[in-house]
Amino acid sequence: RRFQLYIPTSVCEGFDDSPTGTIGILPLVFTVHALGRTFGMWDSFEETAEEYQFVWVAPQGLQNSFNAGDESCCGYALEHGVDDKEFFRTIIQELAAENSFVSADWAYALGKGNGGYMVSAAADLFRAVGPIAGYQIENLPLQRPTALFLHHSLDDTKVRPTGCCKDPSMPDCCCNISAHLDTCTSVEAQVERWAMNNGCSNSSASDISFQIPGEITCYTYDSCQANTTYCIYEHRGHFDLSTLPTGQIADFFANHMCTTGNPDAIWDASQRICRCPQTPQELPTYCSTIIETRRDYPGNRT
Repeated sequence: RRFQLYIPTSVCEGFDDSPTGTIGILPLVFTVHALGRTFGMWDSFEETAEEYQFVWVAPQGLQNSFNAGDESCCGYALEHGVDDKEFFRTIIQELAAENSFVSADWAYALGKGNGGYMVSAAADLFRAVGPIAGYQIENLPLQRPTALFLHHSLDDTKVRPTGCCKDPSMPDCCCNISAHLDTCTSVEAQVERWAMNNGCSNSSASDISFQIPGEITCYTYDSCQANTTYCIYEHRGHFDLSTLPTGQIADFFANHMCTTGNPDAIWDASQRICRCPQTPQELPTYCSTIIETRRDYPGNRT
């Protein structure tokens, strides 16, 4: 199995002037490609990873596909029972074992289409997930509150917002997805399952957190143990590379990493800085995760 790895330059530069350096545990962020694509579809994410101080992983699916479970999606990996969740778990564990600035407790994932299904299916490996144009998992595999930032378009004909299922009264989705479930689950119904898992106070989202009339409306649930937000677009279709909301999802992940367990921390989105009380701001740190690391860490070979 293959994956692309990017480590922010600050990790290297922080060790230039002294035998030891101080650095925080950085967010480990997966970007998971769509069916028929490769990890190369995320090449532009390198700039985002550098800007947000993400350790970035882009896994490659077998035959350009991921197995998100028998009741979902898609292609060669699904047909051959490939254990892609274990593939992801192995990457996380090995990177955490080899690099002191990586922790399995601070992993995040976003994905598009088949990748959106996959990050939902593997959500218990991550602190937060951002599925784009791919969401329907019959049984959420969550063992703890897991933040959600879901994106879907009303005119998506490949993964329909009303769900994908065998019901003859419902329109088909692409890629044989409709053959796996008897009942369609809409975007809203799926997010309600997340909200229940995340201990939200209401069964439906009542707060509009962001809106551009005729283009996009985002909803956030109240009083959740983990942020539960979804955005509905009017005219994005199945999303192309130029319209993927990767910047918004990166900001969501960074804010989560900065403020979780740190009530006094503030994520400064304009400066891409986690402002931590009594912590030097020049450090690439996310507050409570500061650690001491050796100058000759093995990542220098990467």
